[in-house]
Amino acid sequence: MIIITQPASSPTTPINPVQKFEDFYRHFEESPGEYKYYEQIKEIDAKNGNSLVFLYEDLLSYDPKLADMVKKDPEALFDDAIEAFKNTLKYLSGGKLSYENYFVRITTQDEKSTLKVAIRGLRSRNIDELVWING
Repeated sequence: MIIITQPASSPTTPINPVQKFEDFYRHFEESPGEYKYYEQIKEIDAKNGNSLVFLYEDLLSYDPKLADMVKKDPEALFDDAIEAFKNTLKYLSGGKLSYENYFVRITTQDEKSTLKVAIRGLRSRNIDELVWING
């Protein structure tokens, strides 16, 4: 008699990207005690701004799984990143937002980043993926 077994699937908890981005914005430390994006969002709130820019490398070091999801399907996650940004601003401003539209931009400082693609190198495999183009 042959018994074929399959490994038990590990229970997966659903990922809430909005909460993950909020955690990243509030808790990412550039150095101990220096909450880089939370401080940036405080400044944005003080200046009545509506745009946040963060480094892909920071997200990758904080939450590699979320960074990979952003890389593979950025369109689906940009709304979540924006919603988390708005939620954090609402928290800081006492529940009111000044603008209707808010923006989140992702950039990279690493010239050798896997996100970097030369314009000539753009191919169909890059469709629907997050890429960084210089030029």
